[in-house]
Amino acid sequence: MKKSIGQNIAYYRKKMGITQEGLAEKMNVTSQAVSKWENDLSYPDPDGLQKLAAIFDISMDALFKGEDAVVPVKEALSDEYGKRVLVFKILASDETQNKKGRVILRFPVSLVLRMAEETGGLESLFGDDAASVKEAIELIKNGTVGCIMEAESGSDASARISLEVIDYDN
Repeated sequence: MKKSIGQNIAYYRKKMGITQEGLAEKMNVTSQAVSKWENDLSYPDPDGLQKLAAIFDISMDALFKGEDAVVPVKEALSDEYGKRVLVFKILASDETQNKKGRVILRFPVSLVLRMAEETGGLESLFGDDAASVKEAIELIKNGTVGCIMEAESGSDASARISLEVIDYDN
């Protein structure tokens, strides 16, 4: 069943753990405006929709179509690592100072795999997280394409990390 834009706004707002008032503050609108959006009585203008997508760290497709727009993990048809990129996204926010940071790093998958093999000591690089990194590297070696890891930390999910493998063609 397809969700409406309003339902998607409510879903992603709740997923981030913020109130209608909190979203209204970030969007520089009233909480009544957010309520109208979530009840499909009105919608933000195009710039507002882009701002919502940025706040939720989702694509416009995901905002319009919901999680169905998220590209599922799939097995690639070939092992041509040279045509793939590892995308590492870090989002951090400090609500007390009303600050938000975003870092997106892109690495050629072939480089990541070569470095993983050359270092051989993932434990020394990643400590307790080495097992998760090893699993991610095995997924990449097996030709997986799509989001292979997402994590949130802090009681308010103030830091989010995702790891995704994409084809250059995407």
